[in-house]
Amino acid sequence: MEDYECLPRILAATQKMAFLDRALYAYRRHHGSVTTGGSDETFFDSFRQFNALIRFATEHEIPKDILAIWANQWLAFMQWILFHPQTSRRRTDADRKKALELLLADDRNSCRLKKFARYASRPKRIAFAFVLLAAKGWFLPAKLFFHLLYYPLAERRH
Repeated sequence: MEDYECLPRILAATQKMAFLDRALYAYRRHHGSVTTGGSDETFFDSFRQFNALIRFATEHEIPKDILAIWANQWLAFMQWILFHPQTSRRRTDADRKKALELLLADDRNSCRLKKFARYASRPKRIAFAFVLLAAKGWFLPAKLFFHLLYYPLAERRH
């Protein structure tokens, strides 16, 4: 289980939290992780985990402000591995199609994801609309949107 699936579950079950001024957790990228390229199975597994997270978020009473944070983070991650210029070169449209089929496997998954996406920021919701276009086989508009508009504007903003 990747951190991005495990940590929200732990945080949701937490009764009390405290902030410390030192790091107790060090993030290390390792060979084979989703962020370092990983195998095809790791890539597809991230979408299975994403489904599990969406199901968890929609089936539990999570405060709306937390849902908004999760929606922004998880949609950003999904969009990044599918369409960011740095990572998307490694994937074919067939890979993207299979990943999106895993994500939108049935009407229940699709409804959960759309409901969850409503908590995201406006730019993430607009970007999500292009992900849904790609899920219907319209990859070129999605690629153009992310490569020519979304990520260049995001870089300028930072």
